[in-house]
Amino acid sequence: LPVTAQTQSPYDACKGTPFHLFASGSLHYHWTSETGLNNPYSSNPFALPDSSTNYIVNVSNDCFSDTAVAEVLVHQLPFVDAGPDTLIWRDTYATLHGTTNETNHFWNPSTWLDDPYSLNTKAEPTQSTWYELFAIDQYGCLNIDSVFITVEPYTVMDIPTAFSPN
Repeated sequence: LPVTAQTQSPYDACKGTPFHLFASGSLHYHWTSETGLNNPYSSNPFALPDSSTNYIVNVSNDCFSDTAVAEVLVHQLPFVDAGPDTLIWRDTYATLHGTTNETNHFWNPSTWLDDPYSLNTKAEPTQSTWYELFAIDQYGCLNIDSVFITVEPYTVMDIPTAFSPN
């Protein structure tokens, strides 16, 4: 019987994140280009292309064959910067200053933060803590950066070294 190659197209992929290609239509499969594929003879190989590309799948049943094209659009990860590491004294606070080119972002953990969904938020941790800033784009591509807030556990006392009788 004749075969019909079927695959999804286009695929939206995130740079550096593997994903599955899917094909159907027969017994045997062969994907080309093989670059970035874990198994070019599978109906659903993992793909990890460096840039946008087209994969062609050839399906066959030993008598008939057909091909289909899967266009893969590789998206760059969102820009994200959690800012510099900071040192604070116990019972004081730091302001986190994150930057990203995405509107969907949040800090984790949200513990001791005024607003985990604000890029600039007050942090009052009681112990040294790593905070991660997550940014997610419209394709679901995720990027993370972190900042470390060191909490100095000692209380600073300002003791005068001289005094005046007035």
